[in-house]
Amino acid sequence: MLLTQNSKMRKTGSDTVRVFNWTIRAGVSCPYAGACNKVGTCYAQSGAYQFGNVKRKHEANLEFTKNEFFVRSMTTEIGRISKRLAKQGITMVVRIHDAGDFYSMEYLLKWLTIINEFPNVTFYCYTKSVPLFKRLPMTRPFNLIVNYSMGGIADRQVNEDTDRHVHIFESEEQLVAAGYTRNDEDDHLAFEPGITKLGLVARWKMVPTWKSVQELVAV
Repeated sequence: MLLTQNSKMRKTGSDTVRVFNWTIRAGVSCPYAGACNKVGTCYAQSGAYQFGNVKRKHEANLEFTKNEFFVRSMTTEIGRISKRLAKQGITMVVRIHDAGDFYSMEYLLKWLTIINEFPNVTFYCYTKSVPLFKRLPMTRPFNLIVNYSMGGIADRQVNEDTDRHVHIFESEEQLVAAGYTRNDEDDHLAFEPGITKLGLVARWKMVPTWKSVQELVAV
């Protein structure tokens, strides 16, 4: 299988929703990363992500995205799963990139081709590849929900008044005071319509705080 379900995706699901994720190697696939690479705090390059079998799988997935059969293979898998779930009255949701990012326009367009095949499947992502989305040569599919992840080198291209985006805060008090909706416990708010300001509270030392992100991006 190309798609998997990590613990957070299983927790995000419900009796009527199943969430799957696609993962590629982080770092080399993140051309617009900022503070996370600068201070070595990328969650997807630490912990269980560093296990040998996990790293090999993510590297293989990254290489497969460059294969001419990627779109066909992913389309086949999503079609098979979505049809099975539909018979049970369950909606399929796909998170693109539990780790990694859209590393090129060619790769992003491959995903748009896949997404357009499945109007009844919801796709969502967190991404720092803002410039790629801002210069798309085509209209973004209605069933793709994009959450711009702040802290990258292209933050200035994000309109924080209108673009859906995510910030990391030092505390819940800061998050609420700034007018953001917390999205820590599971991931369902990341694909819920109508929310433009999502916030996360830094829990681990490897996660840069809201203040440190802003300081580092400004450097």
